[in-house]
Amino acid sequence: MAYTTDNNLPEIPTGAVDWPSLINDLVAKLETGRTLKLTAAVSLVKGDPVYINSSGKAAKADGNVNKAIAVWQSTSTAADAEGYAQVDGSMTIGSWTAGQWIYCSAAGALTATANGPAIGIARSSTQIALLIHAGLPQQAHIADAKTDYTTGDLDTEAEIITALNTTNGKINSILAALEALQLLASS
Repeated sequence: MAYTTDNNLPEIPTGAVDWPSLINDLVAKLETGRTLKLTAAVSLVKGDPVYINSSGKAAKADGNVNKAIAVWQSTSTAADAEGYAQVDGSMTIGSWTAGQWIYCSAAGALTATANGPAIGIARSSTQIALLIHAGLPQQAHIADAKTDYTTGDLDTEAEIITALNTTNGKINSILAALEALQLLASS
């Protein structure tokens, strides 16, 4: 049977078709989430956070917020072999606490320690809902907001107005970035 390149969805074959099998395969893949078919730059295993390097291959992410764009879905994959990186949906891997945020560590592993870009959130003890937003360094903005407004005292009306104007500017920057990425309709 033929499959689409990136999402590995079954294409309708000519001749006799086992419709229940075809539909079940399609539904299972749609339920899991979107994937990208990539060649591994290095050996990768299921659960490795990855990004696309300058050669167009899947390389292991290093905790840089602008690099983690997917989680390797395929089982153990040798360098220069093809496999699939999952960009959204849910993935069964690891041991977590439901509701816990999952991050990409500097060592290129999934971790519950907030030391890199957020990859997703645990839905259960073994399943992650992938929430990867390539190019949106949301942790930096959250850290800025915490520093700006939890370390200072807002004692006067002028300080409160300045803080609100700063927050408004940050919100407008975030909205502009979301619109530029076409994740949000223009306002």
